[in-house]
Amino acid sequence: MKSSIGRALMISAVILCLMLLSVLPRLAFYREIASQSDVLLDRETGLPYLEDMDCYYHLRMTRDLALYGHPGDTVKDGVPWDSFSYAPEGRDASDYKPLMGYLAIAANRLISVFASQSLEQTAYWLSPFLSVLVVIPVFLLTFEMSGMFGAIAASVLSALNLSYLYNTVPGFYDTDCVIIWLSCFFFYFGVKLVNGWQTENRKTVIVYGLAFFASFIALSQSWYVYYMFPVIFAGALLLFTLLTWKSDCGKRPFSFAPLLLSAGILGILLIQERDLFTNVRSIVGRIFSGEESSGLFPNVFSSINELQPPLLWDGTVSDLFCLNTFSETAGIISLSGGILSFCSAFACSTILIRRIIRKDVRFEYLLLLLWYGITLVLSFKGKRFIMLYSVPAAILAGNLTVTVCGRTDRQKRKFRSFCPGVIPVLLLIPALGGVCGVYRYICSVPAEDVWSHRTVEDCLLKIRENTPEDTVLATWWDYGYFLEDKGKRRTLFDGGSQTGQRTFFISRAFSTEKEVLSSNIFRMLSGSGDAGCSRMFSAFGETEETLLFMDDLLSGSKPDARKKLLSRDVSEAQADEITALLFPENPPLTECVITGDMPWISRWFPIFGRTMSEKAKESVSFAWEVNRMPIHLSESGRTVIDSGNGYYVILEKSERGWSARTSLSEEPSGEQPKRVERVICAGSDGCREYAQEQDLLEKPPVPAETPALAQTPDQAEKSALTETPNRDKEAEPRWTVILSDNGKDTLFSMVASDLADSVFGKLVYLGGEGLSRYKAEPDLSNEVLVYRILG
Repeated sequence: MKSSIGRALMISAVILCLMLLSVLPRLAFYREIASQSDVLLDRETGLPYLEDMDCYYHLRMTRDLALYGHPGDTVKDGVPWDSFSYAPEGRDASDYKPLMGYLAIAANRLISVFASQSLEQTAYWLSPFLSVLVVIPVFLLTFEMSGMFGAIAASVLSALNLSYLYNTVPGFYDTDCVIIWLSCFFFYFGVKLVNGWQTENRKTVIVYGLAFFASFIALSQSWYVYYMFPVIFAGALLLFTLLTWKSDCGKRPFSFAPLLLSAGILGILLIQERDLFTNVRSIVGRIFSGEESSGLFPNVFSSINELQPPLLWDGTVSDLFCLNTFSETAGIISLSGGILSFCSAFACSTILIRRIIRKDVRFEYLLLLLWYGITLVLSFKGKRFIMLYSVPAAILAGNLTVTVCGRTDRQKRKFRSFCPGVIPVLLLIPALGGVCGVYRYICSVPAEDVWSHRTVEDCLLKIRENTPEDTVLATWWDYGYFLEDKGKRRTLFDGGSQTGQRTFFISRAFSTEKEVLSSNIFRMLSGSGDAGCSRMFSAFGETEETLLFMDDLLSGSKPDARKKLLSRDVSEAQADEITALLFPENPPLTECVITGDMPWISRWFPIFGRTMSEKAKESVSFAWEVNRMPIHLSESGRTVIDSGNGYYVILEKSERGWSARTSLSEEPSGEQPKRVERVICAGSDGCREYAQEQDLLEKPPVPAETPALAQTPDQAEKSALTETPNRDKEAEPRWTVILSDNGKDTLFSMVASDLADSVFGKLVYLGGEGLSRYKAEPDLSNEVLVYRILG
C-alpha cells in the first residue's frame, strides 16, 4: 500500500514538474511580445493583440455566452444567431463549439474572487495554462507502456514541439488549447476501459467508462472536426476485436462489449452530426484536391496558409533539429519535434506492426498506429494537422526508448543505468531547439508586419464613432473577425463566411477594372446578400453563363439591367424581382477597409474572381515587386532604388516627365530584368500617367541618353485612370512604377499593370484617384485605407 502511494506521489510530482517546464517558455514569449512596441498593445486590455484572427471570433462568442447564455448576439426563429458575420443575413451560431468559452468564463469567475480581471484578459492567458494539460494523459499512457524515462520524453515532446508551442502561446485563444489534451484524455480513458474488459475488472470498467463518455461529451463541444478521434478509436477497437477473436469469446463476459461500444460511438456521431458523411467528404475533398476552384465557385481552402501542403524537410540541417525560426518553409520534421523524434516514431511504429503480425496484439498498439498514420497523412495536406500528428509521434518516440534500452541491457549490462537517461535527453534536444526557434520568430517579426495593431484599432474606433450601427464593412475574409470585434460592425466576408459564392464576388469586385461593376457588387452584397445570385440561378440555371450574365447586368444601371432581362424572355414580375435583388434600394452604408498587408493577399483576387472560361483565355499576374516603399527623390532628377530583388530601378525626371527602367547595376545597362511600361504619379494635385517608349518594351534598350518618352509632353502626360494601354495578356507581365504621396513620404511601388489597373490597385496605390464611386475617408487613418462605397 505504501509503495503504491509513494509511486503515485512520485508520478504526480514528475507530472507537475513537466507541466511547469512546459508553461514557462509560453510565459517567456509574452515578455518579448509585450516589449516590442506600444502599437502591439490593445487599448482595451493593455495586453498584446491576440495572435490570430480566429481568436477574435472565439472571444466574441465567449462574450455572447457570458451575456446571453448562448453563442451569437441574438436569436432568430428560436436559433442562436450571429448577426455580425455574413452580412446582411447573418448566420446560424448554434453549431459553435462552446467548451473553450465556458472554460474561460469559469476561470474568469474564479479569478475574480481574488482579483479584478476582465473576460478578455482571462481569454488572453487561458491558452498557455490549458495547453500544458496534455502532459497528464501523454505521461500516463506512455508510462504504462514504457516506464518513467519514455513517459518524460513523450510528455516534453508533446507539449513543446514547435507546432503546438506556437499555437498555444499567450494570446492564441483558439481551439488548439483544448482539442489536443482532450483527445489524449479520450484515448487514455478508452485504453483503460478496454484493458478493464480484458481483465474483467468491473470497477475499472465503470470508473473509466464514465470518464470515457465524459471526455467524449467534452470533445464534441471543443472542435468542429472532433469526430475524427472517436472514428479512430472505433476503428482501432473493431480491428482489435477481429484480431483477438477466438471461438470461445462469445461465452466470456464483456466479449461483445468492444463491438457494442464501437457501434454506440458511431451511432452517437451520426445522431449528433446528421450530415457527417457529406461534411467529411466535402472537407476532405477540398483539402486533398488543393485546386483553386471547386466546381463553379472557388475553393477557399487553397488560399488558407495553414492548409497549404508542407514539405517533409526544407532541405537545411537546422530544420532537422528545430534550430530554424518558425517560418512558412519549416517542414513536418521540424514542426513535429525534430529528426530524432520523427525517426524514432517511425521506427517504433514498424516494431509495433511486427509485434501485431506475430500475434502480440494490444489495443494500445492499434490505436497508436491508426492515430499516427491518419494524422501523418493529413500533415502532408496541411500544416494545421502537424500539431495533431506530433502527439502520437511523441508517444511512439517515447516508447522506443524502452525497446532500445531493453536490447542494450541484455547485450551490455554496463549500460543498464546509462542508456535509459541518455536516449530521452537526445530526443529532447530538438524540442529545446523548437522553443528557441519560436522565440526567435516572435522577436524577428516587425510591428508593422503584424496584421492587428493599434493603427487598425484606432481606425475602427473612429468608424464606430462616425457611422450608424447598421454599417457594413467590406474587406478580405482574413480581417473580418477583427473588424467585427473592434469595429462592432457587420462584415460581408470573414472566416465564417468563406463560401465559394461570397469569395467569387468579393474577389471580382476587387480584381475588375470596371468601377461600376465593383461598386454594384458591394452594394448588392450589402443590401441583399447572396439572394440575387441564387435568384439568377433559379431563373437561368447554375452555370458559368449565368455568372457572366450577372457580370453584364451589374456593369450597368438598374434600368439597363431590366431591359436585358426582359430580352431573355423573362416576365416583367421576374425582371423586377431580380433587379430589386441585384440593385437593392437604400442598402446600408458600406465602408471598404484596406489594411497595409492586403497587397500580399491580392494575388488571390484574380484567381478567385474569374470564371472557368476566363481562366483559359488569359493569365492575370497581380504580382508586385516593391510595395509602397518610402523613398527620397534626388534633387538632380535621377534616383536609383534597390528593389531588393537583385536589380535596381532607375527613375529620371525631365521636362517631358518621368521615366523608369530596371538595371542589374546602379548605372543603366543593356539588360533590363523587368520591363516598365509606364510611370504613374499620384499626389494632392491629381494623378498623371507617363507612357514609356514602346520600343523599350519590344526591342533591346536604346542608349541611356535617348529620351524615354515616346510622345510629346502633352501627349504623354494624361490621366492615369481614363485609358488603359493595350497589352498582350499572354505575354510576360508588364510592370508599372507608381510614385504616390501619403502626406509624409513619397511611396515607391512597382506592380504588375494588371494590378495597377484593377479597382483594388487604384484604391491602394492611387488613393482612389479617378474613382467616382469610392469616396476616401482620409480623417479615419493615415495608414489604413477606408473608402465609402457610393451608388
